[in-house]
Amino acid sequence: MTERTTQGKGELNDRSPRGYGEDSGEGQKFQEVRSACCKLPAAERAWVQPVSFSGYEQNRFFYNTGAAYEEIGGAAGLGRLEDGRALVRADFDRDGDEDLLLWNYRTQTILLLRNEVGQRSGFVGIRLRGKGPNTHGIGAVVRVTAGGSTQSRLIACGEGYLSCHPPEALVGVGGAGAAAVEVHWPSGAVQKFGASPTGAWYTAEEGKDALERLTFASPPPAAAREPGPAALTEGDPVPSALGSAGVYLFLASVEEFEEFEALKAGGGTLFMPPEDAEAAARAGRSAPGWTPRTDAPAGVLGTDALLPCVLVVRDGRVEAKFAGVGAGRRAGAWLLGARR
Repeated sequence: MTERTTQGKGELNDRSPRGYGEDSGEGQKFQEVRSACCKLPAAERAWVQPVSFSGYEQNRFFYNTGAAYEEIGGAAGLGRLEDGRALVRADFDRDGDEDLLLWNYRTQTILLLRNEVGQRSGFVGIRLRGKGPNTHGIGAVVRVTAGGSTQSRLIACGEGYLSCHPPEALVGVGGAGAAAVEVHWPSGAVQKFGASPTGAWYTAEEGKDALERLTFASPPPAAAREPGPAALTEGDPVPSALGSAGVYLFLASVEEFEEFEALKAGGGTLFMPPEDAEAAARAGRSAPGWTPRTDAPAGVLGTDALLPCVLVVRDGRVEAKFAGVGAGRRAGAWLLGARR
């Protein structure tokens, strides 16, 4: 999947490869804030044979430098391995930069990735209210002038595959404190609005002389809760119930069984929820040389575990850990090198 940005508001100036590690959030500009996986009853999932149609290829994200495009997917936190099918860019949190909603074919079906760089600069957001029947103003051109430059946005609908970006204009204006807006309506009418403060969203209504400033409700405060136990990481001692040595693979569902198949290790312990283990057995998906378990010991994964997860344990401590999509492949490669 390819997405490009031509917004002039915020530079993605960190192009280092720091974001490629599975646990490295440092340097990443897009942070995962919501994810959901379609969970069907086990009986309905049994026939599904998980497969990566893209061959576990990383998503690509190209940054427009003005002279060329640079691929910065890893540094921006967008070089994901899920089989992406649809992408929507929109300012979901209304902070003045474009976030991304990614729909994947299988694992972590819906991901909301929040942009953590663009909100440092000024912006103007414009939504249109046209005369019927084209109330969204599809086909209109919005021009925003600020800081001595003019940018144009075409209001469109139906741009994406299995998705659609919202019919609105978000324009980055850098440090400008005011911007003038001009709308060229599909009817042929042209409206010019005087300078308006930046850092806000407005509605431009066809036939009205003034922009209407939009206000958005603040999200409710997060419910207070006691922090749960953290997941084990490299160097931590493991509970005695897990074992003092071995390879341990934790899956969230039978849909992630390909992570086991990619591991290709010499044996170990495979943890899956009970109903998913039954579904795997009915589908004929076996794990030769592995001990199946459905009772993950407490204190191993923590309350916010990233699955699938592979733990390599030696002498009662975690020697290596691999988490997230592709953990099985990465662990398999690590074990192959360790055994040579």
